[in-house]
Amino acid sequence: MKHLTTLFLLATVLSCSQKVDDIQQLNGYWEIEKVLMENGESKEYTVNETIDHFVVNEDLSGSRNKVRPLLDGNFITVTKDEKINLKEENKKWIISYQTDFFSWTETIQKLDGDHLELINESHNTYIYKRYQSEKELEK
Repeated sequence: MKHLTTLFLLATVLSCSQKVDDIQQLNGYWEIEKVLMENGESKEYTVNETIDHFVVNEDLSGSRNKVRPLLDGNFITVTKDEKINLKEENKKWIISYQTDFFSWTETIQKLDGDHLELINESHNTYIYKRYQSEKELEK
């Protein structure tokens, strides 16, 4: 019985922690859905004029920028690239951002093919969904 209880507790702990199986899933276009602030407030985003575009290289460097989708399926870049570097630390993935003026980090709380959750240094959680164009949604 003791072993069964230990096994159950271990399974519970492991299932509660979010696992990032493939960091390359960060590549692509992500649309913000909601921000959960540390104070308990939240902000919903129903219409987004810009979306985040992540590029992750094999050496875990890359970039993020804001883009505006066009009706023809293309994008216009609206911000300069933010350089990113990813590293795994204590079984969590950290994104370090760098611009000409600022640097900051975010922790990946969840990442799969369709969902992304990032927690910033102020403990706000940013919830994203994989961006799909109108053409993709029609299929």
